[in-house]
Amino acid sequence: MARQQKTYTQRAINRLRRPPEGLESIGTGPDLSDDRIKTSVEAARERFRRIAERAAREGEDVTPEQQRVLEDAEAALKVLATEGESADLSDQQRVGLEAIIVPDGTRPALFVQDDDVDPGAAEAGTWQGRISGFRLELSTVAQSVGRINAKIRFPDYAGTGWVVGDGLILTNRHVLEFLVGGPDPQPDGSWRFLKPVTIDFAAEFERPRERSFKVTGVEFASPDRINGVLKPSNLDVALLKVETNNGVEHLPPPLPLSRRMKALDTQSEIYVMGYPARPNDEFGEVLMKVFRDEFFVKRFAPGFVEAPPDQVDDGGHGRVFTHDSSTLGGNSGSCVIEFRIQGRAAVGLHFGGLARKENFAHSLARLEAVLTEHGVTFQDN
Repeated sequence: MARQQKTYTQRAINRLRRPPEGLESIGTGPDLSDDRIKTSVEAARERFRRIAERAAREGEDVTPEQQRVLEDAEAALKVLATEGESADLSDQQRVGLEAIIVPDGTRPALFVQDDDVDPGAAEAGTWQGRISGFRLELSTVAQSVGRINAKIRFPDYAGTGWVVGDGLILTNRHVLEFLVGGPDPQPDGSWRFLKPVTIDFAAEFERPRERSFKVTGVEFASPDRINGVLKPSNLDVALLKVETNNGVEHLPPPLPLSRRMKALDTQSEIYVMGYPARPNDEFGEVLMKVFRDEFFVKRFAPGFVEAPPDQVDDGGHGRVFTHDSSTLGGNSGSCVIEFRIQGRAAVGLHFGGLARKENFAHSLARLEAVLTEHGVTFQDN
């Protein structure tokens, strides 16, 4: 049965919930005490200070835009603390919450650098223990996740992809449609890229290294035309062909794909790894002023499953789930990894989101028949 969509306030309260402290526990409810509000605002202020340091802005702690966001965030948290789900937040307060949720460790989007996620990063918050416990697994995943690049228009990339087989990259059909300039293949059924396409398995913040491989063609594209429209009932999947050796190194190994549906139960811990781009809505313009240059690079974003397959209205297919990790455009095609048992098994393919409402991903277990037909293998659990 499809569940009723949450209001923004309900989802915001849920996203403010802390991650579980132990592998067998469930997450705690949101702490909206005065101490929590103070530490959240200070965490965001500290992040803004580090941005100022990188930009060499002498004597400037936060910009006027950042100060307004901090004030709006504090006001929003206080309203939620007193009014709960009935709270009616202004647009400015919603922007403030989005700016707080990432740096205070609630739903962070941490840089991946040298195929590593640093559990000591200030924004890791209470995810620190989980990151430490799965640090080697996160590194393994990071090596096989790349940014799909093509010099079509700024910022010269289309989305995220990851290795799922010998010479095979999994991404979204709408990413493929961007690469070919429209929703349809050629009359003969083939796909022709507008510009040369590569996938770079580095593209990390403040790291000059590059690990690029040529994308040579299309192995499979799901039949539904996406054409820039997000519809959960559409199957939004593409398998791209990629060279297995770039003359310097071999293609990274494929990620293990899991059949384990229990990993997609409500409130199961997951993470998304991919390449968020600059947001392009009104809220995004404000956040761009707040976070400056921190887009287009590989990030790790932990969170929770919100609704499992069979509870999402996807036209009766039962192949879509929702999650609350911090994602943006550019995350299209990102892998969704379970974050409880192995920390490296892929359970989903992120394909889109409704800003500040919910994020959608395909369950890989429910796509097994389609994927295995094209050379992708699954593990047993």
